[in-house]
Amino acid sequence: MNTSYSLTLTNLEIKNGFSSSSASCIFGQPSSTLVMTDVVLRNMTSSNYGAIYHNGAGSQVFGRLTRVTFLNCSSSALASSSASALTLIGPALNYTLEDLTFTDCLGSPTVYSPALMVRRTSTVLATPSAVTVAGNISITQTSPQSLSTFAVQLVSDSGGNSQPLYILSNTTKPANWLFSGVQFAMVFLHSPS
Repeated sequence: MNTSYSLTLTNLEIKNGFSSSSASCIFGQPSSTLVMTDVVLRNMTSSNYGAIYHNGAGSQVFGRLTRVTFLNCSSSALASSSASALTLIGPALNYTLEDLTFTDCLGSPTVYSPALMVRRTSTVLATPSAVTVAGNISITQTSPQSLSTFAVQLVSDSGGNSQPLYILSNTTKPANWLFSGVQFAMVFLHSPS
């Protein structure tokens, strides 16, 4: 997805994606919008960015993911750079994640990476970043991981600006985080400059 473009996917299964240089399914550029409803991503493998990498570095990204299922998504990138299934960099205040399922999406046998990463970087202008979470967010690992990893990473790199990263729960459909078979559930990292 190029800058300022929108992509809407509904009632779709996408499988067996691979990339050695980008995301295995969707690489969204700054100012782009991603809307997914009732979508399954299965067997996605990436060397760098996981299945979906929505990159708002420089200008925020917009989106709504509803009833999206990630099955067997892996990335050999280090956990500090991206997730195996879904990475959001600089999400705008109205980005929403609702009823998402992640199954067997905790990296590769040799590299750990979370299933979900939300990151606010200092390159995202002087505005806060936020994700509103609604309904069930289920993260399940059915096979044992040899490496320790967090299922969810929330990262705020403040750099030269002090705008926050918000993770909000929807008031009418509160977030319910479900973890099964994972060693560590969630971590928040802050990297001041």
